Amino acid sequence: MKAKVKNIAIRYNGKRYEKGEELVIEQKHFNDELFVCLDSDKKEKQAVKK
Repeated sequence: MKAKVKNIAIRYNGKRYEKGEELVIEQKHFNDELFVCLDSDKKEKQAVKK
């Protein structure tokens, strides 16, 4: 899924991503405190889960 880093730099798959950078991550690694979801179909699924 496509995501954007929210507030703090994170490390994913051995690479550092700064605030505002976009990356592709696995759904199981998505954390809404760290990322903003950029895939509209994934956003809808997240909203249904909550």
